Amino acid sequence: MKEPKRPDLDGPLLKGCLNFAFISLGLFLWSTAPFLLRLESYQQAVLLPNLAVGFLPAFGLAALLVRRFGTTAAGALIAGSLTFGVFFFLRHWPFAMTANTPNQPTLDYPHAVVWALPLFLAFLSVSVASLMMPKTDPAAR
Repeated sequence: MKEPKRPDLDGPLLKGCLNFAFISLGLFLWSTAPFLLRLESYQQAVLLPNLAVGFLPAFGLAALLVRRFGTTAAGALIAGSLTFGVFFFLRHWPFAMTANTPNQPTLDYPHAVVWALPLFLAFLSVSVASLMMPKTDPAAR
């Protein structure tokens, strides 16, 4: 007698892991690309377009993917936002520390932005991920 086929767990686990990896890595790379192409992000005239071209569209797309893929995409949204926040902090902290040093570029915006923006992104990503979770996802209950 033939044994009934059991459901395979490898497929859904692989799909979830790949969703997480691609969404978080895509969010991080899309967000950081403008900062790597235009290095003068210590100037407010460069910082705001970098955020508008990089982080905002990537974050919006990742938020829509949370609605489509559920929990794995929500985790990826949070992870990608946190890694971008760490990148932003490490990229701009030297400019904040060399504020009164001659022949060094200084920030055009308040020094608190260097630590406040990553903190805000952490809260924003958790909030948006929880709001965009599909209601049918078992993890959302």
